Amino acid sequence: MIKRILILSFFGLSSIFLTGCLEADANIKLGQDARANGKLIYSIDKSFAEFIGITSLNDLKSSPDQISATTACKGYRLYESASSYITDCTLNNSQLLDEDFSAKIVDNQIVFRFRSISETDSGDFSFGSNKIRVTFPGNIKAIQANNSSLVRQINKKTIQISGLATDSYDITVYASCGKKCEISKNTSIDNSNVIDNSGYVKAKKTIGGMVRQNTVFTKANSPYTINKTLEIPRGITVKVEPGVTINSKASTMFKVQGDLLMQGKADQRINLNGKPQTFFNTKGKNWNASINLDYVNLNGGGEITFLTRGGWKITNSRIIGVKNYWYAVSPREFFLKGNVFKNSGGIDLSANGNIVTIQNNLFDGKSTTGYWLKGGGNGISPYVLANNVFKGDGFNVLQVSSGGFIVASGNYWGTTNLKKIEDKVLDAADSTKYRTKIDISNPLENHPAEVPKK
Repeated sequence: MIKRILILSFFGLSSIFLTGCLEADANIKLGQDARANGKLIYSIDKSFAEFIGITSLNDLKSSPDQISATTACKGYRLYESASSYITDCTLNNSQLLDEDFSAKIVDNQIVFRFRSISETDSGDFSFGSNKIRVTFPGNIKAIQANNSSLVRQINKKTIQISGLATDSYDITVYASCGKKCEISKNTSIDNSNVIDNSGYVKAKKTIGGMVRQNTVFTKANSPYTINKTLEIPRGITVKVEPGVTINSKASTMFKVQGDLLMQGKADQRINLNGKPQTFFNTKGKNWNASINLDYVNLNGGGEITFLTRGGWKITNSRIIGVKNYWYAVSPREFFLKGNVFKNSGGIDLSANGNIVTIQNNLFDGKSTTGYWLKGGGNGISPYVLANNVFKGDGFNVLQVSSGGFIVASGNYWGTTNLKKIEDKVLDAADSTKYRTKIDISNPLENHPAEVPKK
């Protein structure tokens, strides 16, 4: 039985060549200046097409999914074989801006993403395979993938994505723009404080309920009040400008199935007030949900979230007085960096082999739930905590699950005495119900400069 599947699967070998900015001038759209050249060939199995009501090439050509998929094509040919409908798409200085297939220039580097989350019972349909080769103008800096077997780096500038169309993909690649993205040499325009809100409607000062268009909370219209849970469906993005304050009168502030982007600055933090019972609800199988918080203050409340899904990235933020524990189940990505946690509940994390990064955070004093992190990855993908500061004594900081693995090597505990550090963790050394010990080796001698002091 089909639960959900990305309609488009790539057929044969698709080659994409990414470039940087074509020209630097006043019309630059920040974050959207990467261009792609090459060819995409993708197909949809006829049996699945019939299942969703497509019985001919004309049906497919007029479908919203096909129209969306071919937006970047400068020319395309739609044809059929005995078993599939096939689209041959030509990319010519095209922008890739689909939420699941994108290339953007951010902080003078190219960020490429391919995302396809599939939940299908095998054997129902024949979907074929994905095979995509992407070449960047400069060297690849980093690759993040939910499954490392689906992507490999061929050389300094090229990756290849390979796997079944029914696999779940979430792959992000960071690469240098090369010589074609030297904006500073081509223009004297200072874009550092320019915010591109094209394609977004402005949020009302009092807002709640379902969001049906891409929406922005502007600093000029701040503060805002959420009087009813703000629901963000799949395919919709809500973003919040630096310096915005949002007060909540709803018990749950946001329900997220689409994308929530809050990007503050060090001197213009975003404030979430009102002490809601839950800040973010991603309950259910919302694998495509994405929550990105940077320089955000969560000021009091019950819990950050319960039953986490989707991708979570929280950086440079302050979680103060959020009393209940954060129950995080199977997040697609879990990324915490540069945050402060104080007088708040810990994280009960079950990531099931997905990406977990916990780095450069300050955990100040005792958690209100008796631990700051509880759980543990599997033997292949343990939870890795590095360069964090655990401040205070006389309480548990980390607690491993019954069969989990936690690597907490290279953190600052206020001491390098391993016996004293062992007193701050709960693992196999404390009870037979735990099967593994937490790795607390190589403790740092000093508070790392990258970690907030308070």
